[in-house]
Amino acid sequence: MKMKGILNPNRPTRAKRLIKGLSEFAAEREAAQRVEEGRKYIEVSNHERIGIDQPHAPNQEVHAHLENGRAVTKSGKRSHGGEPFTLSRAQAAALRKANFKIPDNRLIESEGQPKVTVRLDPALIELLNEMKKSLG
Repeated sequence: MKMKGILNPNRPTRAKRLIKGLSEFAAEREAAQRVEEGRKYIEVSNHERIGIDQPHAPNQEVHAHLENGRAVTKSGKRSHGGEPFTLSRAQAAALRKANFKIPDNRLIESEGQPKVTVRLDPALIELLNEMKKSLG
């Protein structure tokens, strides 16, 4: 029997959800602050510096955060995902001075296995789909 005005004790109220969200936000901010406090900086120029972080997640290595939001590992790969990019000469020199293995072309490629994007002709896709239907 369903009665109006009776709250389901298993369903969180809006206030409880809000409090939970705020406490999760506070925990994430505290974790980010701990990472920020452990960060060391190297100067690139009078207007730019790079933050060096120790690993803060499993299977992560020392990495540098550039001011544009990109990150580079000590072995010279892209950290935290994303597209490959090229460092400026000043950034590359500063990172090499901090014992980062930066390639001569300053190209920072994605970490892990290289990903290849292949564009197939729509006619080929249609043919493959027809073959799949006839075989399956």
